Amino acid sequence: MAKRGLKPRCQPAIVKLLALGPLTVAQIHAHVFCAQRTAYMLIQQMHAERLVHVFEYWQRPNVRPVAVWALGDGVDAEYPTVRTNAERQRDYRKRMSADDRDFLKARRRQRSRTIKIDPLTAAFFGVKKG
Repeated sequence: MAKRGLKPRCQPAIVKLLALGPLTVAQIHAHVFCAQRTAYMLIQQMHAERLVHVFEYWQRPNVRPVAVWALGDGVDAEYPTVRTNAERQRDYRKRMSADDRDFLKARRRQRSRTIKIDPLTAAFFGVKKG
């Protein structure tokens, strides 16, 4: 991969930071004076050269897992399994109470209901389509 820029100033700073401990790209970006995309590209380049590895993944609810990078030639952590939307919905509906299910059914019925308009009102104001 071709080097960009005049001086490689960010990569040595990233190496110094990772020597202190594992960090995410966002944390590296906060400490090194470079754009987050630049930090990510440098990390990817260093990963291709086997200088860094994925230490672990931070999993937060409703957010993609975030890679935590560490210095050295180690084995990358396994990417966590991703749950589909259907699986999340099924689990959510299992936890719902009977009242919540009834409320959900009533909301569905209300959305599919067509509003009847008086013919005289429709003649004066027109029929709203939607």
